[in-house]
Amino acid sequence: MEKSQTIKSYFFTNIKNKIQYFFYRDNDYGYIGIVLLRLFIPLILIVRLFLIKGQFKFLFFENGYLNRDVKFLLGEKSIDLYYIHLNSVFHTMVSYDIFIKLFFIIYTCLCISVFFGFLTRFSSLLLLILNFIFLNSCTKFIYGVDYITQVFLFYIFLIPSGKKFSIDNLYINKINLFKWDNAFSNPLPFYRALQLQLCLIYFFGGIGKSIGYNWWNGHSIWKALNFGSYFTGLDYSYICKFPYLLVFLGIFTVLLETFYPMLIFFNRTKKITIYLVILMHLFIGIFIGLYYFSSVMIILNIVSFPKLFFNEEFRKHF
Repeated sequence: MEKSQTIKSYFFTNIKNKIQYFFYRDNDYGYIGIVLLRLFIPLILIVRLFLIKGQFKFLFFENGYLNRDVKFLLGEKSIDLYYIHLNSVFHTMVSYDIFIKLFFIIYTCLCISVFFGFLTRFSSLLLLILNFIFLNSCTKFIYGVDYITQVFLFYIFLIPSGKKFSIDNLYINKINLFKWDNAFSNPLPFYRALQLQLCLIYFFGGIGKSIGYNWWNGHSIWKALNFGSYFTGLDYSYICKFPYLLVFLGIFTVLLETFYPMLIFFNRTKKITIYLVILMHLFIGIFIGLYYFSSVMIILNIVSFPKLFFNEEFRKHF
C-alpha cells in the first residue's frame, strides 16, 4: 500500500514538474511576439475596414443588403448594429446611417489606440466588443478567420501587450495605472496560450478535413483553386492533367494540420513544420485569393513562435 502511494505521488509530481517546465522553463522569449501581435491585429482590422469602405452603404445602411427587414426575414436575432441603434438613445438622436459612420470612426480610433499601445487593456476591450458587434452585423459575409481574429484580439486584452514599445510603457505605467503588468517577468505562459490556441485551430481543422474523401482524392484542392480563380484571374484548368498533384496537396494539407500540435514542439521538426505551414498559407493567398486569411495565419504563427524567426540578440531588445 505504501509503495503504491509512493509511485502515485511520484507520478503526479513528475506530471506537475513537466507542466511547470513547459510553461515556465524559458525566460528568453522576450516580448517581441506579443508586441507584434498588438501591432498586426489592429492593423489587419483597419485594412479590412478600408477594403470594404466602399461597400458600407450596400452592406449596412438603411437601404443596404443587410437592412433590418432582410435580417428579420432571415430570422437573425443578435446584438448587432441594428439592435444597438434601436435599443439605445442613439435611436432618437441620430439616423441609423449616421450611427453606422460614428460606429466605424470609433472602431478605427480604437484600432489606432491599440496599435500605439495607448490604454491598451481598455482600448482592446472596447475594440473586442465593437468587433463582436460588427461580426454579428454581417454574419452572412464572414468566415472562420474573422472568429480567429476575434479570439486573438481577446488575447491582446488578456495579456500585458502594452508592456513594451507602447505609450502605456512610456507614460501611463509611470503613474501605476496598469501596475499589475509589471508583475509579469516571464512572458512564456502567454506564448504557450497563443501556441496552444493555434494547435487547437490546426488540429480540429485537420480532423474536419480528414472526415470524408474530398481532401484525400484532391477534389477539395481542385474546388478551392477554381473558386480562387474568380479572385486571382488565373486559369487552373490545366491542373486537371495532374490529378496526383491534387491528391498529394490534399493529403499533405490534412496531415500537416492534424499533426501540427505534435510536430511544432519537437526540436527536430518544429522549424520545417512552421515553414511548411507558412508556405501552405502563401499558396492559399497567391493561388486561391484568400489574402486576409493567409495574412492572419502567417502573422499568428510568427508571433506565437518568435524564437523560430528572431535570434536571441534581437529578442533581447524586447
